Amino acid sequence: MLGVEDVQFIDGVLYGMEAGAGCSHGLAGTDNTIFRVNADGTTTTVVDLSAFLKAHPVANPSLDDFEPDGTLSTIATDLTFPTAMIFNPAGDALYVSNNGFTPGPGAGQIVRIAIE
Repeated sequence: MLGVEDVQFIDGVLYGMEAGAGCSHGLAGTDNTIFRVNADGTTTTVVDLSAFLKAHPVANPSLDDFEPDGTLSTIATDLTFPTAMIFNPAGDALYVSNNGFTPGPGAGQIVRIAIE
């Protein structure tokens, strides 16, 4: 996937995630980002994901398939306010706390996402 991978309205403001950018995808001078769409149609980078991934590389990269800019994709939808996540010990599932800071009993949930 090259380009906008996901979009979300938050408090009436449109945000997007650009994936497939960077030198490892043949697009030197571009970055994987989370961006905000401004009222005039321009965009503002909120998070430079490429810079983060380069500053925090994986411990044991696959030498035959290493991409310094990462390959980002959406793994879950319909999470309204994810607050924490952790992999299970087997590494085949990701558990996400959704609405973890919402007041009131039963407002939050734990979502299990299978890793393929």
